[in-house]
Amino acid sequence: MRGSDARALSRSLLDLCRMRKLTIATAESCTGGLVAGALTDIPGSSDVIDRGFVTYSNDAKRAMLGVKATTLATFGAVSKETATAMAIGALEKAGVDLAVSITGIAGPGGARPGKPVGLVHFAVAARDGRILHRECRFGAVGRSAVRHRSVVEALRGRTEGKYVLLVRAKVARDVLPNELRRAGADVDVVEAYETHIPKGAAADLKRAFGPRVKPHIVTFTSSSTALNFISLLGRTAPRMLAGVCLASIGPVTSATLRQLGFPPTIEAAEYTMEGLVKKISKVKF
Repeated sequence: MRGSDARALSRSLLDLCRMRKLTIATAESCTGGLVAGALTDIPGSSDVIDRGFVTYSNDAKRAMLGVKATTLATFGAVSKETATAMAIGALEKAGVDLAVSITGIAGPGGARPGKPVGLVHFAVAARDGRILHRECRFGAVGRSAVRHRSVVEALRGRTEGKYVLLVRAKVARDVLPNELRRAGADVDVVEAYETHIPKGAAADLKRAFGPRVKPHIVTFTSSSTALNFISLLGRTAPRMLAGVCLASIGPVTSATLRQLGFPPTIEAAEYTMEGLVKKISKVKF
């Protein structure tokens, strides 16, 4: 990680929160305060950053953030459950709008069965009740590299959006990517599923929904194919879908997702072509 990467991401995050009048607290374990340090290194950050908790030990997680001993005993310090509890605790203790937490195994020791060196869990808790989680496996790339990549990932996670664009008809497939690029949106993948879902779609989805995902455009010629795709998405990558917006020119709505059993953290909306371009082009990817 270059210092300029963290600085640029910190500045973008601060600008975004300042524009939306949001305040932030951090709760860090394996990064030891590096995220808070990167943010507060930017002049004027005090109007966004309230405080940072460095809770390296389990005792600190319990005492400072209210993480339950049963959570730590059952799931371990490096887990989705603990990361989520850390974020919620920081949100409640600081009284801010957003809290981000990080807990992981920087190495070289500390690995456990199923929990290798380089495993890091991130969570974000919002005042409106939203809770997002993300897991990264950086590998045994060295303690310093794991910590620094975690900082970048934490900063990037709040400034980059995740969108799956579900659009129907050939005109949308042909026109939309160019319209989005013209409007300044960075479109990474364009897929065309005509009348069936190919066998390799599951693997494609897992690759597409990595932590650095860009907009993924999927086109359909029928409503039933679109709904089959959504069902496949829920079965193959449910943990990667937190905070994703399914934007569609077609049949998929939030009500449809609820009927299919998707959690309320996943949103969907229908747009006209013009409205969709306007919506997505405003997102900072």
